Amino acid sequence: MLRAFSTAATGMTAQQMVVDTISNNLANMNTVGYKKSQVDFQDLMYVRMQEPSATVPTGFEVGSGVRPASTLKVYTQGEMENTGRSLDVAIQGDGFFQVTGPGGKVFYTRDGSFRPDEKGTLVTSAGYPLSPAITIPADARSITIASDGTVSVYSGSNATPTN
Repeated sequence: MLRAFSTAATGMTAQQMVVDTISNNLANMNTVGYKKSQVDFQDLMYVRMQEPSATVPTGFEVGSGVRPASTLKVYTQGEMENTGRSLDVAIQGDGFFQVTGPGGKVFYTRDGSFRPDEKGTLVTSAGYPLSPAITIPADARSITIASDGTVSVYSGSNATPTN
């Protein structure tokens, strides 16, 4: 009887982790570039209660429950949405934007909501600059971003490509 309660408790604990993960996914569903998480589980040890015999050819085993083995990010392509902002870009397929975070650490994101900061450097919505940095001059007339990621800035009659 005690084994049954213990096995049931492992299932409840695992299910709570699923509910927590789903809650986090729902809370972030409108966050640009968010990738949902998924919980993977692993069986706990089985206990052989009866050896195989003529009357029970396969024997009899009882499982000890389940435990969460890992939480994985699901990197499937999300919905693309036209924001109408000229510096917003999206990645179709694999890849990340490389940004410089606090302390000079390199981070990766799929959030393509870019804007120029006070110096003209393109930054994410959280204020992290792209790495390598791309600076838009104050006299820029227009900016284009090609499908290969090349940024061209048009000021006057000149176009200056930047990667």
